[in-house]
Amino acid sequence: MSRRYSRIRQAGQLNLALTNYIQYLTEPRERNVGSRGAQAPRKSVYVTPFGFDLATGEVARATNGVDDYTALATQINASGTGGAVTDTLGSNSIATVGQFSPARVVWFRNNTRTTQVVRSEVTNLQYLKYNGDRSSCAFGRDAADDNQYDAFDAIKAEILDANASLATNRVSLTRERYSYS
Repeated sequence: MSRRYSRIRQAGQLNLALTNYIQYLTEPRERNVGSRGAQAPRKSVYVTPFGFDLATGEVARATNGVDDYTALATQINASGTGGAVTDTLGSNSIATVGQFSPARVVWFRNNTRTTQVVRSEVTNLQYLKYNGDRSSCAFGRDAADDNQYDAFDAIKAEILDANASLATNRVSLTRERYSYS
């Protein structure tokens, strides 16, 4: 069949998905408190924000998973251009920064490129889900003139080079956010 009516067929599927989504929102659901188990251990890490300056000797605090920090901190600090994170405060002091979320590098990986077909609980549509592990770690600037995107590119290159043998190997950026209100 030609592609001539493909948008109409797609609209029919999306209309069904919208109906399923509305039904999902209106149905009372049982709370799943405690069904996922305990959270992974977390630790405080310290970064210097890209978007604004702190006083000399001050750093911003963020929380990070212990395993995620272990998996990514070496590559972040070895990137050579801009990225830095540490779990020791040293002689620095913690700045009080409201509404701050540091930049994060997110690494998804797996030795094999396997997928599974999963049906959405919300829309009832099928989609492909890649199997693998995910880690994320906060990072900040290393010097006053560092750029968030240049630092991310260097970190991404370092992670991909160090793990070139993986079949699924994706690195993405969650940008720094800060609200002045």
